[in-house]
Amino acid sequence: MNRRQFGLLGLSKLAVLSIIGCSQDNAQTTVLPPETAAMTSAQQYQLAAKAHGFSVGSLVSVNSAYVFFDPLCVHCSELWNNMKSFSGKAHVTWVPTGLLAGASMHIGAGILAAANPVVAMNEHEAQLAQSRGRIEIKAGAHPDEESQVSENTRIFKQMNAQGVPLILYRNAAADRYETFTGGRSIEQLAEMFDR
Repeated sequence: MNRRQFGLLGLSKLAVLSIIGCSQDNAQTTVLPPETAAMTSAQQYQLAAKAHGFSVGSLVSVNSAYVFFDPLCVHCSELWNNMKSFSGKAHVTWVPTGLLAGASMHIGAGILAAANPVVAMNEHEAQLAQSRGRIEIKAGAHPDEESQVSENTRIFKQMNAQGVPLILYRNAAADRYETFTGGRSIEQLAEMFDR
């Protein structure tokens, strides 16, 4: 393989990673046979309803979504900020997972345990965006919520999802379910919610 072919191969892998978003360490990923791994978007959405999260947006919207995220995922952070423009168009449940690092579990638990999880999430995201680190949560500070984040992570893996953010979207009026992995631009979100 010459350098040009190697470079193109490297670029194609980088493109795939940027589309997928933040994914689990390959050593921890279990690939199931296609007949056991296939789960429809509707089945994933129904399974997500068992997860623990916090809600943002309009409770009476025909558009609803579950967003599985890791508190340390930059793509998840971008999606959080992009989704703010659509709070009147959708009811979104944000579901923290502990996929990328040990601290993810504690941060997710801290956000769930907050008196106002939306404010806690905004503070956390602001600190990440300003490169000031992240909110600090001690391990074991919120055992009930850590158990919930652990359960969310199990549900995420049960869906055989490949990365975060994972958006499980439903338009009730059209009885349509869709699954998106990776970040979404404001334009992509507008298209999704306006269908």
